[in-house]
Amino acid sequence: MLDYYGSIMLNKKDIDKELINSFRKKCHESYIKSIINSLRYEETLHDEYSVSGWNMFFRSNIHDIINIHINYRKQKREKILSFVRCYLNNYKDIDVCQMICDTYL
Repeated sequence: MLDYYGSIMLNKKDIDKELINSFRKKCHESYIKSIINSLRYEETLHDEYSVSGWNMFFRSNIHDIINIHINYRKQKREKILSFVRCYLNNYKDIDVCQMICDTYL
């Protein structure tokens, strides 16, 4: 077993590629890259992992964190969209809706 002591390493490029491919159907690639960059800035995601360490310990945690980011943003946009729909149906004031969208998106 060659990777028992973490001898095979995954570099930053391989990790990014795997994460982007995993979430390609959920959102746009640029948004996933921005999440990855913010996780690296927060030092939640490192530049290198051993293959066994990544697959056993870190991969599922990072996937969960990215899912939380995606779901939070999706819920926020859905709430704003539903508010704007209700407001436009009742008051027909596009300026207020534009201000809300600019502020919260």
